[in-house]
Amino acid sequence: MREYGVTVCSEESGPQRRQTQVNEHVEFTVPGSIQQERKRHVRRGKFQRRVDTKEAADWKTRAAAWALQAMQKAGLKPLDGPLMLEATWYRPKPKSWRKADNLPHKKPDLDNYCKLLNDALNGIVFVDDARIVTAVLAKRFDAQERVEVRVSVITGEEA
Repeated sequence: MREYGVTVCSEESGPQRRQTQVNEHVEFTVPGSIQQERKRHVRRGKFQRRVDTKEAADWKTRAAAWALQAMQKAGLKPLDGPLMLEATWYRPKPKSWRKADNLPHKKPDLDNYCKLLNDALNGIVFVDDARIVTAVLAKRFDAQERVEVRVSVITGEEA
């Protein structure tokens, strides 16, 4: 069984990535089944609005709880300034897929995963998801479903 935990770092002189310094960052894992953003339309009289499905809303709550735990452990307030989001979604390989298919190159879409994650972290890990200037996203196969997340404050010429 895999251990899930929280890793939090604050570095004086962080690793270099194209002359970009990473100062503060928070890392955490959201275990369990993953969801993508799916909205349904709700009508009230003449007006219509879009709301999350129950599964998506539950996943947002769970992700927000893990994020809040990581931020509290680090003693950080929501990050502000230019941010880098790194996230990897792991899910089991469907039995119907060929053995040669090693990457999940079909639905669900990666951007739908990202939208839901950004909504869950908004106001907890970062002030606003508009602060994300760089995103490194990936989908992979693994027996344990989870999302591994790292959000970093970046400074330097490319920020």
